[in-house]
Amino acid sequence: MYVNPVFRPLFKSTCRYNVLKGGAGAGKSRAIAQYIVWRLNDRADFKVLAMHKIAEKIKETVFAELNTAIKEAGLSDLFKATTSPYSITHRNGNKVIFMGLDDPDKLKSISGINLIWMEEADMFEEGDFNQADTRLRGKCAYKHQLILSFNPTSELSWLKSTFFDQDYGDTLILESTFRDNEFLDAEYKAALERKGRSDMNFLRVYMNGEWGRVSTEGMFYKNFDSFRNVGDQATYDPDKPIWLSFDFNVQPYCACTIWQLGDEKTLLLVDEIALKSPRNTTKYVCQEFARRYAAHRAGVFVTGDPNGRKEDTRSERGYNDYTIIYNELESFRPSVRQHTKAPNIVPRGTFINDILANNYEGLQLFVNRKCPETIKDLTYQKEAAGGLKDKSKAKNKDGISVEKYGHMSDTLDYLVTMVWAAHYEDHQRGPKPMQYLVGHKVHNARFRT
Repeated sequence: MYVNPVFRPLFKSTCRYNVLKGGAGAGKSRAIAQYIVWRLNDRADFKVLAMHKIAEKIKETVFAELNTAIKEAGLSDLFKATTSPYSITHRNGNKVIFMGLDDPDKLKSISGINLIWMEEADMFEEGDFNQADTRLRGKCAYKHQLILSFNPTSELSWLKSTFFDQDYGDTLILESTFRDNEFLDAEYKAALERKGRSDMNFLRVYMNGEWGRVSTEGMFYKNFDSFRNVGDQATYDPDKPIWLSFDFNVQPYCACTIWQLGDEKTLLLVDEIALKSPRNTTKYVCQEFARRYAAHRAGVFVTGDPNGRKEDTRSERGYNDYTIIYNELESFRPSVRQHTKAPNIVPRGTFINDILANNYEGLQLFVNRKCPETIKDLTYQKEAAGGLKDKSKAKNKDGISVEKYGHMSDTLDYLVTMVWAAHYEDHQRGPKPMQYLVGHKVHNARFRT
């Protein structure tokens, strides 16, 4: 059985965690299938669990790959495959069972597993991985192994923070692209190249195997680019004023973003505060800001959701979110700059997207890397009908219905339309009309006949 050289370290691996990240056509899945078939053939009492997050995709992914690897290795006579339920069994008794993980609790009934393969692991939640990891236990003649294969579709993925942003330990990492696959046909390579020329995110994720976002289709902030708009230039300067922008929610957190102007046409998001229960109140957010920026003396401006002026959620008459902010941050002498009402969602979204895409009127936005909730919002906030933000809710792990995205990006919207109010108004009016010179017609003697 010939194995692509880039994947040969997998066949020698003694690591518990084996992480294969790469682009389309890199050959990751085929190499893993080859490895599993090899182990099923040369080991005794060996049991494998092959998983896909979506049960309906098992047939066309892990099941198909393993059957192809068996056939290519010339071992078809040694294996029996069934589809109801899906399973592959070697003549020696070794077996592969298959599972879709629409419900992580299904894993609790699995035992005696030596190796787990999580295909398209970027579709799984971190909790799914943790649950799978607990299934690899007990006495075994061979070291338990967990293999994860995926395209790097999101730089915010738990896979990145777990295995690539830190040393997780006992881990083999293999990265590959279609250029490493010597078996790939020229027609497929040409198709990838054509797609990559017209789609930058496709180029990053599926061709170069880099972290990114595959598509902005259906997203509210279509022109946010985590490579272009996230960077080290968004760092705190103690000599410049701070702008605070609030969104007064309690679930999934109480949101505040911390901004500074690099110059009059550059806004820098230097920090964020996202306090969860039981500290998800305006008061605690202010106290957290005061703790982080206790030495700041260059001035503080405050803006945010105009609904913060309402008293209906306050325990004392005469108090609202903005009076709480003023009282808690009194030592900073905050200056409150509020919208009389929230800017309309569609025009403010168009304005911000034009800034992100084309630096409208020379305006620029940059986000510090330590603002993950804002980056998630700008990356994954969906667009609803009519160009509005999708504010649909889903239950979190505690059974509470929450809007997963939209809170940090709302603070951005309030801030941008306040600080750049004049540009925002000009943007809503549309392009300036052509100016005509009115006066008497003057003939040029040089052109008289």
